[in-house]
Amino acid sequence: MLLDIEIKNLKSFKNQTIFSMEAENKIEDRNSFEVEVGKEKFELLKTAVLFGGNASGKSNFTSVLSIFRYYLFNKGIEKYNKEGFRFGEEDKNSTIKVRNVVDDKIYEYILEINFNTKKIIKEKLYITALERKLVFERENNKIVKYDKEIFSEYEITIGFINETLTDSDSVISRIIEWRVSEEIEKYIFYIDKIKINNYSDDLGKYIYENKNNKKLVIEFLKKIGIIVNDIEVYREKNEFFLKNIRESKEFQILSEKEQEKLLSQIAYIYRIYFVYEDNQKQKYKLNYYEQSAGTQKILSMFFPIYNLLNNGGVMIIDELDITLHYSLIKEIIKMFNSVEYNRKNAQLIFTTHNLLLLDFNLFREDQIWFLENNDVSTGTELYSLSDIEGYEKNKYLLRDYLNGNFGGIPKLEDFGVDLWLEKKE
Repeated sequence: MLLDIEIKNLKSFKNQTIFSMEAENKIEDRNSFEVEVGKEKFELLKTAVLFGGNASGKSNFTSVLSIFRYYLFNKGIEKYNKEGFRFGEEDKNSTIKVRNVVDDKIYEYILEINFNTKKIIKEKLYITALERKLVFERENNKIVKYDKEIFSEYEITIGFINETLTDSDSVISRIIEWRVSEEIEKYIFYIDKIKINNYSDDLGKYIYENKNNKKLVIEFLKKIGIIVNDIEVYREKNEFFLKNIRESKEFQILSEKEQEKLLSQIAYIYRIYFVYEDNQKQKYKLNYYEQSAGTQKILSMFFPIYNLLNNGGVMIIDELDITLHYSLIKEIIKMFNSVEYNRKNAQLIFTTHNLLLLDFNLFREDQIWFLENNDVSTGTELYSLSDIEGYEKNKYLLRDYLNGNFGGIPKLEDFGVDLWLEKKE
């Protein structure tokens, strides 16, 4: 479960910015759940929605965990992009701090990077059970502190890391090559499984390998009003694509484990055909790409959501509402906020332009977030509705937002006739 994210000098976020999934008020409802860490209890939210105008920083926010994971797992100086805040802050360090709850423990990872010099400046991992414990601390290209108990059987791992660690790579990118404690393995596995803009290309594979999955998809389509009689999947070897991937620069900078994982995912092409019957029982086939954009999107999300609800975890999606009807989005949100369907307390975080979702029947104040970027030199501001002082909850939430009471809307005062029509002398 995600507890919170703290960033500074990253993408369009110049100042220290905190996004939290911890409930502002411990109200007992379906939208939150309780976790216990040691003697402390936390109330966490199941969903969060972010609103903002174009170029406000929504996509930048949804990329934060991707950036964190990318620099955590990948090796080599070639991996570096210009991820830091660009307006006069290029020489400053960027910080990402992520706190997760994994197996009743809080994992707090701090990564400080200078994207200009392509170096990791500092790196720390803390684990909190009964008390907060430093697992390891890294400065420049050395581990300078580590927990003797956690590494009691893995002293050789510390030695190997300090021999091979470069200032451009993370400790985790080295740890995954050696034996480590179960606590660290669990964290690596959890971070690797976070779903970010996770539209799966594996629909055909899922159906090809498991007949029951075909039933699930057909039933799901029926429930959203798309009547399909059958689905046929054909598998072909993906030789041409495999060759191109192996020769690509992006593939070369991946770790050996990541390379194997990627190649196993693209070894085959799965061609999907949807079978329809008319009143005379005449059959017609349409392939996946002949379906509407909305149908393709919801199909690509089906198994990621299905697996998330069954296994728990975190999903972050940029512009969830694109090509999907409001009623369908509403049902997805209700499903995540429910007790019956979301038994593993999976978390869904998404950005949207659909203002119908500004609805207290779906979200609490602490689940609604706004992003605003009125001046590129000062960067994006991120805040929740519960942070706005003096706002009294009422049924006119959408009206209050459109009236500019919360910010997070486009500035369109000068958008009018003078912009689009030539002025007559």
